[in-house]
Amino acid sequence: MYGAGSSRGPEIVASSRAAIDRALAAQPDLPEALIMRANWLRSVTGDFQAARADLARAESLMAPSAELRQAQSNLAREMSDWPEAFRLSRETLRLDPQNGDYTNAYGIGLYSIRGDFAEADRLYAQASAIQGPGSVVPFRNRVNLRRSWRGPEAALALIGRMKMDPGYAD
Repeated sequence: MYGAGSSRGPEIVASSRAAIDRALAAQPDLPEALIMRANWLRSVTGDFQAARADLARAESLMAPSAELRQAQSNLAREMSDWPEAFRLSRETLRLDPQNGDYTNAYGIGLYSIRGDFAEADRLYAQASAIQGPGSVVPFRNRVNLRRSWRGPEAALALIGRMKMDPGYAD
């Protein structure tokens, strides 16, 4: 969202908000800019009500999209509305089944919140396959999951299989 990974330095925060404001000044009903402002409000200021209002407005202006559903899911998670967060995550994947980032994010939610380790493991493997060899984040998440779920030996075995076959996704 900020153009520099997850950095939240003051310059990046201010410049991202300025870019969002410019987009909305030019096109007040631009759903993509409303989604970005909602993400900014949620993650920078914690203003969940304003974020919800922007997402509702974006939803009224566009057909359902994976980007919109993911933003809604993120907000629902922040507000501890887990049933809605999972419903929206499933909808996100239905709308964009080939997006490794969304697939990985859904795995994180299953693993950390519901404790559904087998499904989270499957989703991490799917995200790795979608993103291709060298996709670090879903692989790291899968190794950490295996370590917690099945023990250090299982994590090391997964790392060993990856070293032998960098395209390994299981």
